[in-house]
Amino acid sequence: MEQIYRIGIDHGYGNIKTAHHIFESGVIERAKESELAGMTVEYEGKYYEVGSTHKEYQMDKVWDEDYYILTLAALAKELKERGVCYASVILAVGLPIKWLGEQAESFKKYLLKNKEVTFRCNDIRKNYRLPQRGRTIGEMIAEARRKSGAEWGLLQSSSCIPSLPLEVAA
Repeated sequence: MEQIYRIGIDHGYGNIKTAHHIFESGVIERAKESELAGMTVEYEGKYYEVGSTHKEYQMDKVWDEDYYILTLAALAKELKERGVCYASVILAVGLPIKWLGEQAESFKKYLLKNKEVTFRCNDIRKNYRLPQRGRTIGEMIAEARRKSGAEWGLLQSSSCIPSLPLEVAA
């Protein structure tokens, strides 16, 4: 049976955060790979220097390719620790509560635009694919509830900041 990796990524305006890594959210497109860049992502024939600066605030994260490139970099960092270059990935991501209603669907489509993606990160070729269609955490909970027949309740707390985890591949 194929291993499926679950990776959480917080797409912050200042930093990208995963379970094991944090790096600045800046992306600079370069004409060629830079020897001086700490992290370079090559995607669709373009080179991107990642993590050397903070991204300027932009209200809509799907406005350009930056958060997609940052997602690829975060995946590469997380799976490098596992010694994996080819993987099926379920990606949990979130949006600030302020933007959840109006941006959730577009962010989901943005991250799901490729069922499979191949790129290089610091000279290591990576290939990730979506094992099944993308679903929100709400859809996954509803399915689990339906399968179990159990009555489930959700505890809400004012100290929790809701987000929209998505099942995505990159």
